[in-house]
Amino acid sequence: MSNSLGNLITIRNLLRTYSPDAVRVLLASHPYRRPWEFRLADVDRAQRAADSLATAAGGTASEEEPAQDSFTAWVERAFLNAREHDLDLPQAVHMLELLARAIAQRFLPSDEQEIARARMRSLAGLLGLRLNGLAT
Repeated sequence: MSNSLGNLITIRNLLRTYSPDAVRVLLASHPYRRPWEFRLADVDRAQRAADSLATAAGGTASEEEPAQDSFTAWVERAFLNAREHDLDLPQAVHMLELLARAIAQRFLPSDEQEIARARMRSLAGLLGLRLNGLAT
C-alpha cells in the first residue's frame, strides 16, 4: 500500500465502516513478526468475529472464578499462554472465538455461562476489545 498509488487505507477510513473491535481483531489475527497483505475480506471476517464475541459476552457480569477443571478455565489458561508465548495474538483471538462458540451454542453448563461471559469480557479487554458490538 502506498499513498502515491492511491491504495492507502487509513484506520480512520476503516472506522467509518467497521467497529474498533473489528480493527483490533484484524490486527491481532496476524503474527506481528510476519508481513501480511491487507484484504477487505479479512476485515469483514474480523467484523463478524468481533460481533460474535460481543454477542457471546452479553449478559450480566459475574465475579465468580471458573472451576479449575471447566472449559472456561481451560480457555483462559490457553489464552494467557498464547499471549505469553511470543505474543501469539492470533491464537489468543482463536481461544476467544472458541469460547464465544461454546457460549452461543449453549455448550457450557448453565451455571458456567455467566462466568464464561465475564471471563470473555476480561480476556478481551487484555486485547483492547470492548465487545459492545457497535460499529462506528
